[in-house]
Amino acid sequence: MNTISILAALVSFPIAPSAEDGFYHPKDAELPIASKSKIEIPRDGQRALSVKVTYPTAKGNYPVIVFSHGMYGSEDGNTPLIETWAKAGYVIFQPTHADSLRYASAEVRKAALQGSLNNMQNWRERPGEITLILDKLDWFENEVADLKGKLNKKIIGMAGHSFGAWTTQMVAGMTLGRGGMSVNLGDKRPKAFIAFSPSGLGGGISESSFQTMRSPFLCITGDNDKGNFQNDPKIHRREAFDLAPKGDRTLVWIKDVYHNFGGINGRELPRMAANRLSGPSNPTHVKIAVNSSLAYWDAQLKGLPEAKAFWKKPLAGVDGVKVETK
Repeated sequence: MNTISILAALVSFPIAPSAEDGFYHPKDAELPIASKSKIEIPRDGQRALSVKVTYPTAKGNYPVIVFSHGMYGSEDGNTPLIETWAKAGYVIFQPTHADSLRYASAEVRKAALQGSLNNMQNWRERPGEITLILDKLDWFENEVADLKGKLNKKIIGMAGHSFGAWTTQMVAGMTLGRGGMSVNLGDKRPKAFIAFSPSGLGGGISESSFQTMRSPFLCITGDNDKGNFQNDPKIHRREAFDLAPKGDRTLVWIKDVYHNFGGINGRELPRMAANRLSGPSNPTHVKIAVNSSLAYWDAQLKGLPEAKAFWKKPLAGVDGVKVETK
């Protein structure tokens, strides 16, 4: 049975009042937040889509963000990102996709914990599930009483990590070549996008795939951000930025960062620690990913002056970070 619980601050990144440390400093105080998980959207002939929503408890009308988890993840992960965004005044929806370990067989679960990344058969469903959530925003307001009047349905962001970054790219309009066919599953409602560990060439993605990918678009990645491919991450992870057309595109490159950014999976990190790609815990890398993503939402979705000012000289002086725009 679903319950609503006020979230504790599991991960907190206190920011000193000085504006000289290179990080983004929101002017407004953090809001109290709550969440409701396992909200099921019924679907004919398919398993119901389970969704978690995290939102400010204070009255207001807040921009909407949809976040897509990585392979084997679920709606319960990525708490450092989700809680920070919600406390800053966003309502975040997190679907549990079919590749989640929640639905996996014992064999698939064992392989996942040994580092396997081979559960992509439901790839086409992922972008469609984002569209389904956006189609159901009125339904969510009726399903979760606390959301009534809180959803700004005209200001929407889309983000994801790993397979969720690929999903984000697809929702942004990236064209995929599959079986001699050109597949485009984009949705025009999101106004800005963030991809943590974006996907480069391969698996149906060609150079022309990125030409239809909308912006504003932020890619966050780094040197050790390996995936289930043989390409050098220093090339592969940049390609969603390098090969996309110019215009409102930004790359935050974190030196030595691993695929999990030091722990952005939050509560799911212990379970995923066995994954050969995750890398060690690194609070600094988590802070960079969380702080830069919040600054991006505040600039692109809210148009806050302090956020726009941050992107004129982003993360200046923060060791091991390079920011590129085009």
